[in-house]
Amino acid sequence: MGKIKVTVIGIPLYANIIKKIVQKTPQISFIGTATDLKEGENYIRLSDIVLLDVSLFTNNVESLLDNVFQIKPVPVIVLADGSVNQTAKTVSAMSAGAVDFIKMNEQKRNRNEEDFDRNVISKIVHARKTKVHHPKNVEKEMKESSNMRQRSSTERRRTQIEHDAIVAIGCSTGGPRALHKLLSDIPKNFKAPILIVQHMPSGFTKSLADRLNNVSEIHVKEATDGEIIKRGTAYIAPGDFHMVVDQKQSNLTINLTKEETRLGHRPSVDILLESIAKINNCHKIIVILTGMGRDGAEGVKKIKRSERDAIVIAESDETAVINGMPSAAIATSCVTEVLRIENIGEALVDYTNTRGY
Repeated sequence: MGKIKVTVIGIPLYANIIKKIVQKTPQISFIGTATDLKEGENYIRLSDIVLLDVSLFTNNVESLLDNVFQIKPVPVIVLADGSVNQTAKTVSAMSAGAVDFIKMNEQKRNRNEEDFDRNVISKIVHARKTKVHHPKNVEKEMKESSNMRQRSSTERRRTQIEHDAIVAIGCSTGGPRALHKLLSDIPKNFKAPILIVQHMPSGFTKSLADRLNNVSEIHVKEATDGEIIKRGTAYIAPGDFHMVVDQKQSNLTINLTKEETRLGHRPSVDILLESIAKINNCHKIIVILTGMGRDGAEGVKKIKRSERDAIVIAESDETAVINGMPSAAIATSCVTEVLRIENIGEALVDYTNTRGY
C-alpha cells in the first residue's frame, strides 16, 4: 500500500509533536502542516490521513468535518487536550465522522515517551484501514447494497418469544457515529433496556452519553454502579470500567468493575455479554457494530449457548467504518442478521415489539 501520508491541521505545537513522531517511522510520510483548512487544502488532497486539532471546531462540528470530506474523503483523527470542553467537541466530531482521537496531554503525563509515540503510530495505522462514509455517498451505497443476510419484519416477529427482552450493543472505532444513527431510530415507547459498551477512555463516555441523549427519544446515560436497570433507557459503560449485569430476584442491576482488561479493553463487550448470558427468563438481543479486533465474538457464542433463540445482529461491512468486530462475530456462525446501520433500529423494534424487561 506504500507509505501512509499524513497532514496535521492545527496549532504548531501539536503539528511539531506529530511531525517528530512520524518522521521516525518508515511506514508514514509527513506531508505538511497548516493552521486552518484553507491553508492546508493542498496538503489534504495529497494525504491518506488528516489529524485535526479540535480547537478548530466551533459550534458546528459537522460543518468543519464536511469541509474536510469535500476536499477529500479521508479518515480524520482528532487531536485534543482532554479538557472538559474539548472532550465534548471530540465526541461530537466522532459522532460526525472522525474515526479516532489522540489525547495530546498524555504526551506530557507519560513518563515513557515511547508509549505515547506508539499510540500515535497505532492510531494512524489503524485509521488507514477504516472507510469514510460521506453523507452524499449513503444513498448510492444503499442502492448498491447486496449480499446482506436480512429478514423481513414478518419473519422477525415470528421469532419473538414470550419473555421480556434486553438489548446489548458492542462497538469500537466508528462507534459514536453508528450509535448516533441507531439510537436516533429507537422510538420513545421502546421498553427494552439497552446496555452499550463503546471502547473509549475515562472522561469521554459521559460526553458521549449526553450527546446521544440529545438525539434519542429514549433516555441515554452513563451507567453507575449498583443502579437498577429500567425499561426505555440506554446505559453506556464508563471508560476504564467493565459493565456487568447482575440478576437479583426480579431486578437486573449494573455492576461496574476494575477487573483486568480483556483483549486489551476495559470496558469489554465480551465481559458484558458473558454476564447477560447468565440471566434467566430474558430474551437476549445482541448487536455488534463497527470496530477493530474481535471483542464480542466469544460473548455472542456464550449468549447463543444460554439461549438458542437469542438474536445476534452484526453491522454490514457496507456501513461499518472498520469491519473487525462484526466480521469476528459473523465467523462464529451465531449471527442472525447482517444489516446496514440505518436498518438496525427498525430490526430491534421488530424483535422486541416494544416488549422489555
